[in-house]
Amino acid sequence: MSFLWSVWILPDEKGKIEYKRSIDLYASLYNAYSFDPHITLFGRLSLDPNLFFSFFDQLTSSYNRQKVETRTIEAGARPWKTIYIDLVCNKSLLEMQKNIDEKFNVYREYKFNPHISLAYGNFIPKENDLGLISITKTINFSSLALACTPDLVSKWRIIKKYQLKK
Repeated sequence: MSFLWSVWILPDEKGKIEYKRSIDLYASLYNAYSFDPHITLFGRLSLDPNLFFSFFDQLTSSYNRQKVETRTIEAGARPWKTIYIDLVCNKSLLEMQKNIDEKFNVYREYKFNPHISLAYGNFIPKENDLGLISITKTINFSSLALACTPDLVSKWRIIKKYQLKK
């Protein structure tokens, strides 16, 4: 099995609905693809993800759901941070990401930059469009997912999902 996959942390159902609505708004405005809201903890591995299911079973059994503070909505480097929410990660989430990084950095280097993308693409967003949505002060994350992440965003899908402890 040879394809690219990433490790995501996903918002709880309330956050998923709220931020999916924002992603869909920007997708409609800029003729971009829609996707599920997430924070990428480690991106684009070209290994068989099945080999690591037990690692993630063990990892997620050690972590509670995460509450992450938001900062602002920003426009950034295209195509992967075209419109995004800048985040302040808590100590527990940073520790989880560090454990993932230690496992996978032998395969590729990954620089963790905590954010939730709201739009991907090679367009320059209008400054006024960044204010079209409001963000909550915190976002709750309830699960970790392995996601198939080929170059085409329209082909992204969840491979396996792990619930975090309550």
